Amino acid sequence: LTVLASTSGLFLGLYFTAISVVLSSSFAHSPSNMRDLLLNERVGNRYIKALAVLTVACIVVLCLRAFGYPTAATTIIAVSVLGCFSVFCFLVLGVRAFSFFDPAELCRVVFADLMQQIRDATVHGYFWNEPAFQAHYQKLATSAVEQLESVMGLVGSEADLKRESSLLVLRHTIYSMGLYARQRSRIPTQSRWYSRIPRHKSWFLQDDTVLSMALATQTGIQPEMVPDPHWLETRLDKSIADLLSILTRSGRQRDLGTVQEFLIASSDYFEIKGRELEIEHGIREFQSV
Repeated sequence: LTVLASTSGLFLGLYFTAISVVLSSSFAHSPSNMRDLLLNERVGNRYIKALAVLTVACIVVLCLRAFGYPTAATTIIAVSVLGCFSVFCFLVLGVRAFSFFDPAELCRVVFADLMQQIRDATVHGYFWNEPAFQAHYQKLATSAVEQLESVMGLVGSEADLKRESSLLVLRHTIYSMGLYARQRSRIPTQSRWYSRIPRHKSWFLQDDTVLSMALATQTGIQPEMVPDPHWLETRLDKSIADLLSILTRSGRQRDLGTVQEFLIASSDYFEIKGRELEIEHGIREFQSV
């Protein structure tokens, strides 16, 4: 029990040391949401919880033995199995922690969160028809998009990153956009999942009461807040365009191969937009690229 408690404490210290090295070297000047993304990495957090449970279990059993309480054989077996599990997991996670030097590795977590929020916003989600839940899913998706924007900005600004990093992020982004294009027909048009944008009204089409009030107060007619059905695609399109402009900038010709491979992969997305009858918006996205 003492050896298991000491070993789990040593693993916790080594893992946090590795994360600290990654944070200080690769994410020192990155936005705070990037550091939060690294610290909230799911696999690592679950491993830390397993180590914490093992350490606490060993301490509790040792304290019980100190007060003369007998220890059941099943308890020793359970603690031993958990200790073996922690050792084998550390062999994988100890090496995996250093893959976080490449920010593109973290984008997998972002896309998983984004697709989960999209599924929740559809008719198959939990309380999908409640405005409060719809707005909550939209808020979580916005946070995931902001993290993705930070990842793409960091990949574009680091010249020493491998070209595979840019291609990985671009491919994952366009693939997620294709999945969202298929799922959007399952999201109600008036859902709070869609952010609201102002739509200004025409003075020539308003009734006399509205015009009289506006003229008397010397103000304009208040715009109507309408859903923006393409808010997610608009933000992702801008991030893609910004990264493509960096890859095609003068002096970066070596990255034109990455752009070519992305354009080949994006053809499937534009086919999906056509099948979903999003012709007009698909043409605008194609022209933007």
